Amino acid sequence: MFVPGAGAPSAAAVAAMVTAASDMTEQVVRLQSAGARNLVVLGLADSSRFPYALAMSDPEREQVRQLNAALDTAFMAQVADKHVLYFDTGKLIRSILARPLAYGFTNTIDKACPASALVCYLPANGHLFADDNHPTMLFRKVVSDWIYASLEEASRVGLLSQVPLWRFGAQWRSINGRLQQFQNSGYQG
Repeated sequence: MFVPGAGAPSAAAVAAMVTAASDMTEQVVRLQSAGARNLVVLGLADSSRFPYALAMSDPEREQVRQLNAALDTAFMAQVADKHVLYFDTGKLIRSILARPLAYGFTNTIDKACPASALVCYLPANGHLFADDNHPTMLFRKVVSDWIYASLEEASRVGLLSQVPLWRFGAQWRSINGRLQQFQNSGYQG
């Protein structure tokens, strides 16, 4: 599957990612079958940028990136017709890494906890990562705030008819920009 030091991931590894995406999609279908109507699904963050991967060689990190992309692409394609809102977590991580202070992060490389985040209760203190594999609660707050703001702005689209015409362009660009960042998949409006 994952071949340390090699170039592209094996076909078996990519197939395993597609299977994982199918399993995730099956959970979405189960929730919808149980009555859930408004679902937000989170895409996979690029874990090749996580602390555990920073110790890898460039070819190994590239394999991790490709496997993440295979899972995320397959999942996004499979939920496209499920009428869910897809949140591109990978895009947010890239944005945070490009401008960490804009999101309240002062450390995007080191982990906040010396051990696993499952047994560590240290505050994030500006860290993006809690341990080698998990983001901090500060990151989770950024995600939840981003989703909430995106949904709230989308709900205000109907109010645009009440905005004076000279303000219409700026309002629409603001809402359209937020919606594009949110990547609303599956909406057939």
